[in-house]
Amino acid sequence: AWGSDILSDADGLGRTELQGWEEHVLRTELDAGAVAWYRNPATGRHSLQIPYSTADGIKGMAPDFIFVDQVAGELRASLVDPHGTYLADAVDKLKGLAQYTAEHAQAYHRIQSIALVDDGYLMLNHKDPEIRAAIAGFDGNDSRELFRAYGTRY
Repeated sequence: AWGSDILSDADGLGRTELQGWEEHVLRTELDAGAVAWYRNPATGRHSLQIPYSTADGIKGMAPDFIFVDQVAGELRASLVDPHGTYLADAVDKLKGLAQYTAEHAQAYHRIQSIALVDDGYLMLNHKDPEIRAAIAGFDGNDSRELFRAYGTRY
């Protein structure tokens, strides 16, 4: 059970099953001062979906978490996605999130993808125009290459 969940129970705790990367991200964000969080469902009407293109057409990716931070006296949302580099569409999802950020960056405090690469967690900051350009121009199929080249420790 976790504190500060937007969908908490009567005891103020959020009850959700998390995988290793997800748990790491949640702990890191709460330790950094996030005032609230939402476990974005993978599908359904309560899920924030970011469009991305594949060879099969347009699909939707759901960033795993929406965190709320206190920034200069305002509550600001951040999208933080523990990103499965092993997925066949991992690069396509990064490109979709980068494009979404280019169009909606001002609505968020942070938009980040997190991945466990080699021996540690790395973060891609989608609000950085140079990183978005690198993602958009990437023609490989191993997203770990992007994290290694442009990621920072998370």
